[in-house]
Amino acid sequence: MNPGAYCRICVISLVIVQTFSMLGTSLLKAQRWNQFRGPSGSGISHARSLPTQWSDKENIIWKTPIHDRGWSSPIIASEKVWLTTASESGHQLYVMSVSLKTGAVIQDTLLFNVTDPQYAHKFNSYASPTPVADEKNVYITFGSPGTACL
Repeated sequence: MNPGAYCRICVISLVIVQTFSMLGTSLLKAQRWNQFRGPSGSGISHARSLPTQWSDKENIIWKTPIHDRGWSSPIIASEKVWLTTASESGHQLYVMSVSLKTGAVIQDTLLFNVTDPQYAHKFNSYASPTPVADEKNVYITFGSPGTACL
């Protein structure tokens, strides 16, 4: 497999997030998706009538291109989709948020400049960490490069 093809994972992750957009505001407030694999960590949603098939035109509300590379699972907090990205070299580590309703980029923040990144396997990314959120903040840890609270 071509490691460059994995850059599309960020876009694919955001396409999957469209599922949550289709649930409606009241259900989104009732069931938060604030951490890896959802509120209980099980990856199970109690929402009903979710789409089971996607294509470029079917069951897609919006698409947003994401820069660099990222493997993090998107989370939802405060009507925003949060995810991490990183330069391929691992020298720049970012957090991004996009509007849950429109996909518009709300925040794109360089969190850490890393002088000497640790080794990352060619099929992985320096942006593997998934953010986590509570009622007030979003937290991101990149391990030894640092942890941030937004």
